[in-house]
Amino acid sequence: MTDPDDDRSETTGTSDDPPALIVLRPLGTALPLGFFSLSLGMVLLGAQGIGWIPPSEQQTLGIIVAAYVFPLGLVASVLAFLARDGLGGATLGLLATSWLAIGLVFITSVPGSTSNASGLFQIGFAGVMTVVAAVAVRGKPLIAAVLVLAAARAALEGLYQLSDVPALTTAGGVVALTLSALAAYTGAALLVEHMWPRPVLPIFRLGQAAEAVSGQVVPTSSSMSDQPGVRGEL
Repeated sequence: MTDPDDDRSETTGTSDDPPALIVLRPLGTALPLGFFSLSLGMVLLGAQGIGWIPPSEQQTLGIIVAAYVFPLGLVASVLAFLARDGLGGATLGLLATSWLAIGLVFITSVPGSTSNASGLFQIGFAGVMTVVAAVAVRGKPLIAAVLVLAAARAALEGLYQLSDVPALTTAGGVVALTLSALAAYTGAALLVEHMWPRPVLPIFRLGQAAEAVSGQVVPTSSSMSDQPGVRGEL
């Protein structure tokens, strides 16, 4: 005869069994691509701000930013949204389209000139990045730090466009180079974390973001079973 207890455990499972999840169309993390493209773009803007790239090369700079940095950021944003990362998708999407705008302005404007419209856009972009950083700091303070630097650089550039004070663009260039280094570190840390089975470079996640990579199948502080596209049982 079959033990009733054994039959029950085989058909319904026990309370110690972990929940089963069905994941459709698994995607690799898109964040390293987004942060590496941000780092490369900021190297160019930083070099321009401190005078390493002369005004005569502004059009070339615009072509590189629009043709290289923008597409990489856009792809990373789309993949982040498909992977259900709303914060990452929104962040990378905002950054990507700003690169396209910057590139087109560089291509079409007179080298060395300033623009009130461009200045207002940069200041508005700085405000949006500050809001996103305030949201990100709760779980991802490293990404929040990247966004704060992005906001500071945009604000300095915006003020320069409105006032034509050279010291502001120089300061913005220094901030851009600092941001480039931090974005490169963030991209490398995320990529290494994806390739290695354990954390190597600190990312400083907090709360639910830390639980999501702690090895738990379903984070205890969230109800994933109620989310669209997620099933707790077969």
